[in-house]
Amino acid sequence: MEKLTPQQVLTLVIRLFAIGLVLYSFQVAVGQLAAFNQVELEDIDILAMLFLGALAPIVVALFLWFFPLSIANRLVRPSPLLTETEASQDTDLYQLAFIVLGIYLLYGVISDTAYWWGIAVYMKDPDPFVEPLQLVPGQKAAIVVTAIEFVMSLFLIFGSKAISAFIQRVRHAS
Repeated sequence: MEKLTPQQVLTLVIRLFAIGLVLYSFQVAVGQLAAFNQVELEDIDILAMLFLGALAPIVVALFLWFFPLSIANRLVRPSPLLTETEASQDTDLYQLAFIVLGIYLLYGVISDTAYWWGIAVYMKDPDPFVEPLQLVPGQKAAIVVTAIEFVMSLFLIFGSKAISAFIQRVRHAS
């Protein structure tokens, strides 16, 4: 059996992420359709909620599905100077692991962002017969956590090379 390169493994992870996004979009769409029956929203609000909650992840998933190798090649670049040494393999594995962790965090960020977007749309034009919705401190903290997770996921994905190089330096310093 031929050994997979880090780019091939990351391509597989990117495609799995795309499948996860599509499944998540269907889940959101079903939830939103159920909510539309209970709440009267304006047409523009319904379209905004559907697009951002259900259709935007599908658009991203299509892009990821059709171009996973080009994305993987940009994230994990093979070094032309290094041959198949143990250190380069370790660095590639660390880099790949950080990118996969970043993608996993990004999945949570996308689902949380869709949820908070739905809350924001509802808060913009609440039902006149129901008490207006107010964010409690825990919800505000959750929004901040979503933003921090977004920054962390970008750092893990795009800074994976620097993080893995740092770990290799620390590991081999003794």
